[in-house]
Amino acid sequence: MDITTYTAMFNQTGQPAAVIRGGFAENGLPVGIQFIGRRHEDFRVLNAAALCEGALAASIASPI
Repeated sequence: MDITTYTAMFNQTGQPAAVIRGGFAENGLPVGIQFIGRRHEDFRVLNAAALCEGALAASIASPI
């Protein structure tokens, strides 16, 4: 799978997007959380991603 599969549509529309680590599924596979914003609201997207990442940091443990 191409790394841009989930971001190409947002690159074309000029929308800011960010992805953070969201933990692991029951089967051990990693889960990501993607934030998408309105055009020219990059700061809002990055701020939301940073807040969520900080809140999740303590609860995310490697399944191994």
